[in-house]
Amino acid sequence: MVTALAHLGIFSGDLPKVLVSDELNLNGLHIIENGFISAVGKGTFSAYGFPPMPFAVAKAGLIAYARMLARVFASDPRGLIFAAVCPGYVRTDMTGPYAPLTPDQGAETPVYVALANDKRLRRHNGGLWKQMRPLKW
Repeated sequence: MVTALAHLGIFSGDLPKVLVSDELNLNGLHIIENGFISAVGKGTFSAYGFPPMPFAVAKAGLIAYARMLARVFASDPRGLIFAAVCPGYVRTDMTGPYAPLTPDQGAETPVYVALANDKRLRRHNGGLWKQMRPLKW
């Protein structure tokens, strides 16, 4: 299952292709971020392919960043692993009492990724994780 925040279909134009491109670098991510901020200020975010959800744009940026870092450090001898993690809709002071997950349940995936089998994480280095499983992004 892919949540709305993880689904590239909420973006339009070339933006989904750019976010998953192997050519995307830190400068490209900054351009996307600054473009979103500017477009929101002008009320033109949809014309540039952005959804009207700042949190979703921020989450997409973090996922793209994890993918980019995994690619950049792929040959690093330290064997660094990068992951973006979605804890789910967790009950907090901000989300209120109606979110379906407790904080303990929301912490399961980040803890799993932090402690998971090294081989499984390497196969999905730079990936998005939810409910202790990698998601296609």
